Amino acid sequence: MTGEQIAAHAEAATDFLRTAGWSPSFKAGRGIDDAMTYAVNTDPEHRFSTDTRLALRSIFGLLIRALTGAPFADFVIWDQHPARKVEEVFGLLAAAAVLARTYGPAEAPARAA
Repeated sequence: MTGEQIAAHAEAATDFLRTAGWSPSFKAGRGIDDAMTYAVNTDPEHRFSTDTRLALRSIFGLLIRALTGAPFADFVIWDQHPARKVEEVFGLLAAAAVLARTYGPAEAPARAA
């Protein structure tokens, strides 16, 4: 996977949340994790996968830890916090896309035969 694919996955999740409306409760199914799954399942170009989703999970954890100073961060719990604002969610997704594009690999590694 490339940094561009990871960033595009974050942006597709953002697009879903902007269209469907962010509502991170389990019942509503419109949180960050749901949006990432939706993006994988609706990607006609097959750019997104479990790998890009897991990379984003790691990036989210790093960003939340940097923001809060916490030694550990779970983005799902962060997303579902009752005081969370939608602007913070979109900010996290945007920051993850920037980080992936800036520091992610430009090319996917060659697959072994």
